[in-house]
Amino acid sequence: MANGSLVTPTNPVHKNDDIFILTSGLGPTEPPVEAGALSPSNPLAIVKSTALQVKLNGVNCTVVRAFLVPGKIGIYEIDVKVPTGITQGLMIPLVLIVDGIESTPTYIRVVD
Repeated sequence: MANGSLVTPTNPVHKNDDIFILTSGLGPTEPPVEAGALSPSNPLAIVKSTALQVKLNGVNCTVVRAFLVPGKIGIYEIDVKVPTGITQGLMIPLVLIVDGIESTPTYIRVVD
């Protein structure tokens, strides 16, 4: 979440929130980073894939940017805007789709 807190059932995502997702396996970046090397901070290593999607309950979220976390090895951050029209619930599926390959859902709580 924008405040850096972990999303939990007692700390849910709100409609129109800015959230960030930490993950791995998003592929090449610009500038390129060698496997096993620390990620740079200036400039950020931006994910090259133009086919990156984040879906919440099947609804596309706006991907603001995706990059390797500076000073880490192989950890990516995806900054996302949660849609205002998303369904509320305790177990809303969040999936990543990278170059047509869909992740296993992660279930999160979404409230108004």
